[in-house]
Amino acid sequence: MVPKDQRLRSTWMTKCDWDVLLEGMEWQSVKDMANKPDRKDPLFKVITAFQFYLSDVCDQLRKTGLTLRHQMLEGVK
Repeated sequence: MVPKDQRLRSTWMTKCDWDVLLEGMEWQSVKDMANKPDRKDPLFKVITAFQFYLSDVCDQLRKTGLTLRHQMLEGVK
């Protein structure tokens, strides 16, 4: 039942891992685990820095035009 497409296979395996991870956990604890960290939490700085990085990458891609984006997407397949 494993999909042949690499992206689908990765998604399927992640979902299976997620199901095993959540087995026996209460919904509230899962919800708390997925909350955005507070400003005091060290993880908050990492997430903020990553958001700035992705924003810069998206801006650069927007400036370079469609051809580079299409080439990158072709490489992902």
